[in-house]
Amino acid sequence: MVCDVTSLKAFLVSQKDKILMYDSERFSKIGELSIELLPTKTREKHHIIGMKLSPNEEYLAVISGKLLIMQENHPMQLWMFKKDDHERTFKPYSRIIIEGDEKLRKAFTQVSMDYCFKDNTGPSRDSLFFARADCIFEFNFETKEIRTWC
Repeated sequence: MVCDVTSLKAFLVSQKDKILMYDSERFSKIGELSIELLPTKTREKHHIIGMKLSPNEEYLAVISGKLLIMQENHPMQLWMFKKDDHERTFKPYSRIIIEGDEKLRKAFTQVSMDYCFKDNTGPSRDSLFFARADCIFEFNFETKEIRTWC
């Protein structure tokens, strides 16, 4: 996956357990964000399966988990990173373990990795929209509150 971060004059490229940052003018590596993957109990390995940048480029949402057969995703955790303009990077903001929380695990079952940030009119971006075959839900990563539209 790739994200363009215009405000930092950079782009992000995901690998198995890290996100590499490259200068968009020189194409040189300028940084790296590490993602601690949860241990796997099956033969399928965990890796980054989703990455989205907020419209104001303040937050980066990264989902790690398993990519199963027939393009089915099994999200295990959500990492939130916040932009640090002074250091031209993103810093870890929060880590939400999906697999360990029954309410979150149920909500994120068979969810699409084509998610997006809620477009708030103010400076705060605290929610993501996700879609499943049976409903759309809003997940507030500050409060862990889930609001569904089924």
